[in-house]
Amino acid sequence: MTLHYVVFCAEETRNVRGTQTREPEILVRSQGDGTSRPLQNFLDCIRSRKVPSANIRVAHEAARASHIGNLSLKIQLKVKWNSDVGKIET
Repeated sequence: MTLHYVVFCAEETRNVRGTQTREPEILVRSQGDGTSRPLQNFLDCIRSRKVPSANIRVAHEAARASHIGNLSLKIQLKVKWNSDVGKIET
């Protein structure tokens, strides 16, 4: 079993003394890797032909947002998603 930790920090929190790391406000401990349950739901839906628990459009838009953010970091420019034409603008 793999444990994953997610730490949420507010903008106004102070850094931990002697580091550049912010003090955590909320610590969430997960006992899964975040993929096994959605994968199981997907496979169950294939077998049963039922509707998945997650909407594919929402998943697509969430993935697109991550890809746009990664692209912006990689090219070191501010980018904007133009939903009217479905393209990224710099």
